[in-house]
Parts: sequence; C-alpha cells; structure tokens
Amino acid sequence: MSGGSHTAASQRAMDLAGGLDEPKSYGTSIFDPVLCELAYSWFCPAGGVVLDPFAGGSVRGIVASRLGHPYVGVELSGQQVDENRRQAAEICASEPTTAGDAAGAPAGHVDAIADVTNAEALTPVERRGDVLVKRDDAFTVAGVRGGKARTCRVLAEGATGLVTAGSRSSPQANIVARIAASLGVPCRVHTPSGVLSPELLEAQDAGAEVVQHRAGHNSVIVARAREDAERLGWTSIPFGMECEEAVTQTRRQVVNLPAEAKRLVVRLRYVACGHPLGAAGRGAGHARRRRDCRRGPAQAARPLRSVRLARHGDAGR
Repeated sequence: MSGGSHTAASQRAMDLAGGLDEPKSYGTSIFDPVLCELAYSWFCPAGGVVLDPFAGGSVRGIVASRLGHPYVGVELSGQQVDENRRQAAEICASEPTTAGDAAGAPAGHVDAIADVTNAEALTPVERRGDVLVKRDDAFTVAGVRGGKARTCRVLAEGATGLVTAGSRSSPQANIVARIAASLGVPCRVHTPSGVLSPELLEAQDAGAEVVQHRAGHNSVIVARAREDAERLGWTSIPFGMECEEAVTQTRRQVVNLPAEAKRLVVRLRYVACGHPLGAAGRGAGHARRRRDCRRGPAQAARPLRSVRLARHGDAGR
C-alpha cells in the first residue's frame, strides 16, 4: 500500500478524525482505517455493500467508499451524521475512488501492492508513518491469502489428497479446500457438527467433503482427521497449521525488514499477524538477527497460545 491511494485515504481519515475535539475530550478511540481496509478487502465481495448498524464516526464509511463499496450506516445522532457527511465530502472529493483508478486495482482488491505468488519469495514491507508493516497478506495462492495459505501450499506439495480439521468458523477449511482444488486432488475437512458456516460452504463449493463430528474437544476431532489421512494415504494439514513448517516459513519472511527496525511487536489476537505460530516464527527470525521481539499483551487472554509459543518458539534458532 505504500504510496497507494488506499493508504492516502486511510491516513487522511485518521488525521481528520484524530483532529476532532470530541475524541480528545471524551477519550474515545478512532476506529483504525487499516483494520477497515483489511476486513473489507478480505471478507466483502467486489462492489459488495457494507452495512454498519452502529456507525459512529466516519472512518468505516470513508474507507468503504475509497475501496469502491457502497456504505449504509445507521446512527442515532443527527449531529454525528452531519459531521460524517462533512468529513466524507472533504476527503472523498479530494481523492479518486479505487474502482477503475490509475493503479488499475479492482474494487475490493486487498491492496495496490503486487500479489506474491511464489512461496519462497518475500512479501513486501510498507511504511505507515513511523511504523513498518510486514504485508504477509500479499501472498496469494488459489484465491486465499496469508501465512497459513503459504504453509498449506508447501505442505501440500506432492500430495494425493488433503485432510484437515478446523472449527466451523475458521478459515482453515476454505484455505485447504481451495489449495487442494488448485492441485487437482481431493480434500476432506473434519469439523464439529452444526449448521455449515460460510467458510465451510465455501470449502464445499471448492470440492471439499465436510465430515462433521459431535462437538467436543478439538483434540478428538484433530485425532480423527489424522487417522482419516493415514487410512486414505493422504497428507494431513495440521489443525491451525500448528507445525514446524509454519514457523520455518514465517521465520524466512523476517529477513527483509529494514535494519532500522529494532523492535517487533506481535499482537496474538487479530487478523494482521495474530497467530501464535506466526509470533514464534517472527521471534525465531529476529533472534537470528539479534533484535528485540516483544509479544503484545493480548497473549494473556489465551493461555493455550502461550503453550504453543513455548512449543514452537525456539524452532530454527
């Protein structure tokens, strides 16, 4: 996104919203436009409508407009609505929308940065003010993105079929199903019983067979998926991509961070870089380069993730 029109709009929305008296007076936070950008690009179809039932400030609507999405916001305060319209008129009038812009990126595109399709290639680093952002979401294969997709593609090399396990809401099933389809091999996904989520429906659309089990401990479903893979002679893709390969792949991605990056902060609970194995890989990579790597405070909310970090954190050092 460096230098792209998306970033300019997000930064303008943040600058303007941050300059309002109300957020400063009441101590409220401004909704992160980068988070909007990721959510819209990853989960909203091209040109899809964004419905915001608790609109509040203008950021979500402005970013939607910049990405070519119609936006419908619901807000009780007429004063807030008027202010949002004023801000939108100022920002959106000064910059073209992404639909058909000079960069040629279609509406809803993840970004103006180039896609990375080679699992061995480094994903780009962009600057946002004083912060460097490692854009692992630039890696794409079979219509899915990010570090999990890269790990799955590497693990699937030479497979005659893929078997995995995941929760009904996890993107794991769709990632594995799409990569299996791109390789022309069958796929079976083991999940807890219940109504099929959008992720599982997408996996089915990609040709995967969804095998449901009575809801219980993840370890039971994981074990059944592993047994299924052994019985069929297919490749087992680990639950949550919890494997040394995930750490190895992420560790390799650290090397193109500029020398000026002295400290790495990884949040363990969100879309940008939230998986504990990603944190393990980044930590191992930075240990090799003797840099300070700190995990964000969100790790305290998920003790299990700390166990995973302990298990994989020293990999490759």
